[in-house]
Amino acid sequence: MMQVPKPVTKTFRERVLPSPASFLPLLLLYPSLLLVFLPINAGLGHLLGALATLLAVFALVLNAPVILVSEGRLSVRNARIQIAEIAKTDVVDSNEAFEERTSRLDSRAYVVIKSSVPTYLKIFLKSNPDDQTPYWLVSTRRSTELKNLLDAKD
Repeated sequence: MMQVPKPVTKTFRERVLPSPASFLPLLLLYPSLLLVFLPINAGLGHLLGALATLLAVFALVLNAPVILVSEGRLSVRNARIQIAEIAKTDVVDSNEAFEERTSRLDSRAYVVIKSSVPTYLKIFLKSNPDDQTPYWLVSTRRSTELKNLLDAKD
């Protein structure tokens, strides 16, 4: 018996990490805690400073949103939608990003943005009476690649 091969589905995965400059303020945790605990116990200050810095770095990386396209579905953080429900997509470059997240932003939109990521993808949804979300605004460093994948809809 001949097996029918499964159709090849395109996949995309991106963890939208903060820029390296976002980690610089975390370097102040170590000396701050060291100075606080220096009169009490210098060893404890070193230990707590190092632990707090590592914990903060870990939290920043862990909190970075993940964009995933697989099996005909788009997932951003905990939200999921079928690709067939996407009407169109637009790349928002760094020149228009400020306006998109302030004066042009619809309060019903699903927004997952990182201020340190300069480009966004605006994903317009087909109208659905059960969901009043007009579009998703998502930070991504690979906006053109994601747009092409979502617009292909094969």
